Amino acid sequence: MVLATACANISVTEVPSISTIPSPTLPPDCGTTTFGKAGTQTEESNHPVLVMGTVILCNYGTLFDEYQTVIPLLEAMLDLDTGSANIETADIGFSVSGTMNFYDLGEINNAHASIWSLNGLTGEHAPQPSFDECKELVNTYNNDNEPEYVCVITNEGHIARVKVEKYNPVKQVSSLEISFITWKEQVAKP
Repeated sequence: MVLATACANISVTEVPSISTIPSPTLPPDCGTTTFGKAGTQTEESNHPVLVMGTVILCNYGTLFDEYQTVIPLLEAMLDLDTGSANIETADIGFSVSGTMNFYDLGEINNAHASIWSLNGLTGEHAPQPSFDECKELVNTYNNDNEPEYVCVITNEGHIARVKVEKYNPVKQVSSLEISFITWKEQVAKP
C-alpha cells in the first residue's frame, strides 16, 4: 500500500500555510511543511519560484555504518516540485545511519543531487550555492560530511536548493528541519 498526499496549486504569494502528514508511529511534528518562506536561505529575485518552504523530516536510524537508506516513510521524503510528501514522486529522502546517527539527504526517484558540505566540527560552513551552481550541479564544497546544502534537479527537471536549518528539532526521533526553494525553470536531467 502506498500512501500519497495530493497537493493543490501552491502560490508563494499567498499567506503561508501549514500541512501535516500524520503518522501513527512518529511524533506529530514529523512531516510538517510550512509554505511561503525558505527558512534562512537568501532568495534570488531574478529567477521565478515554483514553491518554497520549510519541512521537518524524520526517520529511524539503521544499525549498520556502511548501509545508508531512506526507510520509506512519508515523513522522510519531500517532493520538491510540490512541497509535499509522496513516496512515488519524492526527490529527496532523509536517512540516518551508523551508531553515531550520521544523517544524509539523498536523491530518490530519478532526481539528481549535489551535496555541499564542509567540516562542521571545526566551524567551517559551505557557502550558499547560487541558482546557476545548482543548475549545473556543481560540487565545489563536498568533503563527505553531513550536508549543509543540497542542489537538486528534480525528477520533473526543476532546479531546487535545500538547506539544513536544524538537526533534531523533534527530540524523540532522528529529525531535520530543512528549507527548500524550487524554481520554475526546468532543465534536461543529466
